[in-house]
Amino acid sequence: MHKILFALCLLFAATGLKAQKAKQTYMSFCAGCHGANLQGGVASALIKKDWKHGGDRDSLIKTIRDGIPNTTMLSWKAAIPAKDIEAIADFILQAQATEEPKKP
Repeated sequence: MHKILFALCLLFAATGLKAQKAKQTYMSFCAGCHGANLQGGVASALIKKDWKHGGDRDSLIKTIRDGIPNTTMLSWKAAIPAKDIEAIADFILQAQATEEPKKP
């Protein structure tokens, strides 16, 4: 029983560290345009329901990795490792699940 509880504690600690790292990466690379609270700024809000280029996990990863041609959304694949891009997408999706979109 103690081993199971210990394993669960390690799992929750690792998950918390991953989420914290994802937030730090978001703050370093994304918040300048999309806002610290994902509510927008220079670029569009990331807490929303209508995504022009897809709001599912795979679409978010592709957008972050490859950018969007002819827009200010750059490709980040040279600057952010793939696992961190995936973590940013998960961070955005988690934020969407817990917050309401901002009314225009």
